[in-house]
Amino acid sequence: MALTLDNRDDWRIVDGTFPEVILERPTTVKDAGGGPRTAFAAVASCVGDLQPARGPVRERFAQLGIVVSHTLYLNAEVGALAGDRFRIGARLFTTVEGGYAPDDLGLTGWPATADVQEILGGV
Repeated sequence: MALTLDNRDDWRIVDGTFPEVILERPTTVKDAGGGPRTAFAAVASCVGDLQPARGPVRERFAQLGIVVSHTLYLNAEVGALAGDRFRIGARLFTTVEGGYAPDDLGLTGWPATADVQEILGGV
């Protein structure tokens, strides 16, 4: 569901749909030769809203040398860790260090948010 900010306090539904968001975590598996390699396994899913990261978010992470392209607003607390990735269709996003936050106070109206960097090229 895409949302727009009408008057800083009022979120309005625009298109009525939420994309499915899949949280994937790196895991070690054996390759064809029996050696270890990293793969990603789905560990949780929910629905959410993907928005370009706002200026203050980009600036906060830039001060730490971290690039953030988007913020994901999630309808469930999924326990994402730095290095996990989110999949939305064919698009992939890496969770940045300090970028995942459950909204325990209900400030955003979403149970959790994740500041992420898009992995260009996706799947």
